[in-house]
Amino acid sequence: KNNDSAKVGSNDTVIKPIEKKDSSIQTTISQYELPKNVSFKGKEFHSAYKWYDKTGWNILVLSTSSTTINGSETVEPEHSVELFARQYNLKDPGKPTVTWDMYDAQLKCIFDITCQFIHTDFTDLDNDSIKETFLLYKLTCRSDVSPATMKLIVHEEKKKYALRGKMIFTIPDIPDTLFPETRQIDLSKISKEEFEKVVYRDGGGEEKEKELNNAPHSFLAYAKQLWWQSSFEQ
Repeated sequence: KNNDSAKVGSNDTVIKPIEKKDSSIQTTISQYELPKNVSFKGKEFHSAYKWYDKTGWNILVLSTSSTTINGSETVEPEHSVELFARQYNLKDPGKPTVTWDMYDAQLKCIFDITCQFIHTDFTDLDNDSIKETFLLYKLTCRSDVSPATMKLIVHEEKKKYALRGKMIFTIPDIPDTLFPETRQIDLSKISKEEFEKVVYRDGGGEEKEKELNNAPHSFLAYAKQLWWQSSFEQ
């Protein structure tokens, strides 16, 4: 059994470019470029992004915390990892306001723990001049090869939508577990039955939350593409 420290914030998933109805690009900023009164929760800064839209300047800050409590000779060490995300609006630069906060965690794990951000994206799919944020992360505590849980959280200002489900676990050196041909499927254009057949064929899955049913169709279509491109793990 591997009791290595938690894997925190390795933003290593490669997302293929997807056409977006948005020509503007957000800027990545460092911890030291954060304006005064813009802070983050947790112990470790992960990343931050700054953009301008109809609501003014905005900043998204991602951060993490990881702790290990050492056990006795008969009790395994407990690992915990927490993820934090916070969007600020800087319409009044002197008094930034918090648009939304997000928190999730994998706590008190005595096995192999993974709790990390995978990908962050910004769009304006409904062309209302207000950017949407797409935040993907995964978390699990496991002692076997079971798939991790993945969550995709979408925000447009204070509106929140989500997809939650299991990733697809692949076995190295066994190409058949990868199903490379399915990676090219446009999930937004296939039927629900076809989608479920593809996604569930080797243990992965997606759960469409009721809240996403009320989102613009373009949000769901884009979220499904991001989900599929990020759902394979080894």
